[in-house]
Amino acid sequence: SQNENTFFAGNVPMHPLYIAGWVTLFGSDIFSIRAANLLLALVAAWLACLLGRRLSGSFAYGWLAALMMWCLPGVLFSYRSARPDMEVLILGELLLLALLSKCSVKRIVGVGLVALAMPFAGLQGAPWLAMLFLFAIVLRQLLGKSLTLCAWIKLGVTAAIGGAAGAVLL
Repeated sequence: SQNENTFFAGNVPMHPLYIAGWVTLFGSDIFSIRAANLLLALVAAWLACLLGRRLSGSFAYGWLAALMMWCLPGVLFSYRSARPDMEVLILGELLLLALLSKCSVKRIVGVGLVALAMPFAGLQGAPWLAMLFLFAIVLRQLLGKSLTLCAWIKLGVTAAIGGAAGAVLL
């Protein structure tokens, strides 16, 4: 059993709070709960569309990215159940959008907010978000939009401070 002084990586307060608010507004039948997760999956698809468009410059590729995201087995499973996986996927997409932003202020604020929210979505997503952070470094290099080492250090420090603040608030 777990007491109030014990913290497990599987604790995900963001999803239960989201579902509690949803149930208060729309009820607790199976259709309502699935609709709540479907809404998260639609947000994830929209963000995948934005990412595809940002990376390719083409609206068609954005829609292709959204369609491919919907075909992932984890997404197909998560939106039909009451699992908290969609929040981590959405945070990952927001992290990539922030890191690919042309505006340095948007990058710093976006990374900080994602890092702050990450402990609330579940610490099991932290390694995945860290891998996406490294992927963004490589992706920006490949796209010829690399940042200076100092900019990456600022983003890394922002992510660390945001994550630590989120864990403290949790």
